[in-house]
Amino acid sequence: MSEERDSIHHQQLARRARRIAAEHSDPLVARRLREEAVKHDRLAKQLAREEELERGGKRDAISFGERWRRKLGIN
Repeated sequence: MSEERDSIHHQQLARRARRIAAEHSDPLVARRLREEAVKHDRLAKQLAREEELERGGKRDAISFGERWRRKLGIN
């Protein structure tokens, strides 16, 4: 089975890990599951960026702060 999956697959894995962590009685296991969820989220975001670039989209060159200023209507 291929380890290379799409971003949606890793988002689903992250959600599942968080749900199991929330229900787990052992705090150490729950923490480890949450850590794995973060790893899956990061990989999902990376794959989503790569998928967007493959489709011909270009990365947004504006900064995080600039996006928020635009969203809030602050010049």
